[in-house]
Amino acid sequence: GYFSWRTHVRKGQIEKTSLSFAFVYIYELINCVGASTPQECFDLLYAFWIKYRELDPEIDRYVKSWLRDFVIYHDLSPALIESIVDTSFELALIVAQRAESVAGYGRKRKGLHAQILNSAI
Repeated sequence: GYFSWRTHVRKGQIEKTSLSFAFVYIYELINCVGASTPQECFDLLYAFWIKYRELDPEIDRYVKSWLRDFVIYHDLSPALIESIVDTSFELALIVAQRAESVAGYGRKRKGLHAQILNSAI
């Protein structure tokens, strides 16, 4: 069952299992079960993701954004995720928002920023 699989994972023996088991383990790490600090949780989550994605690349679809959220929530260094999370959209929004502010459109929220947000939906 799950606990036997998790025991092996904690010993570094990662084997492919159901995505449900992998997600439960990831959820535990996101909630810092089995680790004492957010940095340790991040390190464990990152290490698991790197190894497990070789067995099931489907996990990338979820874990990349969860790692980003984890870093933001726990105020960890953004450098931890620079190489794994594409932040180009967020950076484009920041640039658009600054351009609106300079051009005087920031108060109306109908400028370029709003157009970008609407096009992303």
